[in-house]
Amino acid sequence: MRLVRFFAATILMAAFFTSCSKDKKEIDPPAPAFDIIGVWQGKIGSGSAIPSGSFALDIKAGGKLDRLSDGVVTGTGTWSITGEFFKGEYTGKQNGVVVKVSAKIDKLANKLINGTWKNDSEIDGTWYANKK
Repeated sequence: MRLVRFFAATILMAAFFTSCSKDKKEIDPPAPAFDIIGVWQGKIGSGSAIPSGSFALDIKAGGKLDRLSDGVVTGTGTWSITGEFFKGEYTGKQNGVVVKVSAKIDKLANKLINGTWKNDSEIDGTWYANKK
């Protein structure tokens, strides 16, 4: 009988010590999903000048985008993403000038960086934007 109690006590102690283990694996929370949809605000510049002019795009679902100036739509167009690159094209409402824009997507910082633009008059420059 003593032997049975001894084994029972040994099994209970082993179960107690293994169930109280502090070696739990911590799981990192998943990174937030990147969503391109929304208003992106930043700066734009011509030629090799450092971007200093206000720039904004309202990137919409379904591949549509609006170029904004002080909250007013000044151009409409389309956009796409290929890999880590954003590309868009819009036509100015007042002058009909077509502008092509592209930028690298920085998903961790929620930014569009190293952007370039070029219009159909061969004028070009750089831009960047942060999601509003």
